[in-house]
Amino acid sequence: MPGIEKKLSEHHIEVTYQNRFALFDEAQNVSRPVVQEKTIRTDTRVPKLGVMLVGLGGNNGSTFTAGILANRKRLSWATRQGESTANFYGSFT
Repeated sequence: MPGIEKKLSEHHIEVTYQNRFALFDEAQNVSRPVVQEKTIRTDTRVPKLGVMLVGLGGNNGSTFTAGILANRKRLSWATRQGESTANFYGSFT
C-alpha cells in the first residue's frame, strides 16, 4: 500500500506507511498479525553545500580555502595586464 502524503507547511512533507507482518510465538505455537505504522517527516528546502577537506593544513586544503575566501570577499589586485579578480579556476584544475 503506498504511503499517505500530507503537507504540513510550505517546507515540510509527512508520509505515513503501514508495515504488515506476522509474529510467531513458539511457546504457544500461534502466530498473530501485526500492523506497524511508520511516519517520515522531511524538510523540502535544500541545505547549504558542505565540503570536507582531508588534510586542511596542507598545501591543497589551504589553497582551496584561500580561494573560497577570496571569491567570497570579491578580492582584486593590480597586475601588468590590468586588474585581476579572484575566480575558482585554480581550485578546480
